[in-house]
Amino acid sequence: MKTKLIRIKETILRSICRLFQVYKYYLIVFFIVFLIFFITGIMTCAKYSSDISCGNLINKYMYSFLTRELSYISFFLVSTIFFVLASLIFLLLTNNLFFKILDILILILMSYIWGFDICVIILTLGLAGVFFGAIVLGGFGLIIFLVLILIMAIAFRRFRDKKKCVDSTPLKSYVVLYLYIVCFAVILIFLMCIIFSIIHIFVIVD
Repeated sequence: MKTKLIRIKETILRSICRLFQVYKYYLIVFFIVFLIFFITGIMTCAKYSSDISCGNLINKYMYSFLTRELSYISFFLVSTIFFVLASLIFLLLTNNLFFKILDILILILMSYIWGFDICVIILTLGLAGVFFGAIVLGGFGLIIFLVLILIMAIAFRRFRDKKKCVDSTPLKSYVVLYLYIVCFAVILIFLMCIIFSIIHIFVIVD
């Protein structure tokens, strides 16, 4: 059993290293874009910290979840649908320069909102906000954004290779890879929602 787990771990690490080697330039550029606007969202929220409340959350589904107007299952489903839609947009809309710019703008908007909302939770919910905002939402959110960035990188690289007529990878391989990535992300979203729901034990948001 232990040997099997080691093999699985080695396979995962090799796959991650290979993906980074193939798509590293796109991954680095998109991650820098994410980081800049994630920090911008945090700084914008911090600038108005004295007037901030949970009602200022840009993600109204998260606010509804915190006020218990939205159930855990509903919050998970909404989060999953948003992720799948965003990943499909990144994957499919890369046919020309306009769609590429649109993809990057969507990444910028999502990064800004994520940073802003995490800062709102940290500022308004005290120690519980620090734990659930910074560690849970921040940690899981970072991995989920990295998955979205990977999907963008795959789509942009494939478009470039097709344009140069050097893409020999069959479409089926891309579809299988996409499904694996999405399944991994959905599991992360599920775990994030479960852990984040524990916040209801510590705080009451009106």
